[in-house]
Amino acid sequence: MKLFHLPLDEAAEAIGICSTALKNVCRKLGVSRWPYRRVRRSERKREIARQYREALRLRRQAGK
Repeated sequence: MKLFHLPLDEAAEAIGICSTALKNVCRKLGVSRWPYRRVRRSERKREIARQYREALRLRRQAGK
């Protein structure tokens, strides 16, 4: 189950453990910080790029 798209508290709740236990497990597996913000930032950048490409496409079509 991929939960990195959720805040730590929500991810812990989804699997039925407390956030401290989830942090401890992650650290043992080499995940030093919960990557939620990093994942969200990447998703947002992709969305902005998609919107930009769509705007360019529409502008080209309008010019024809």
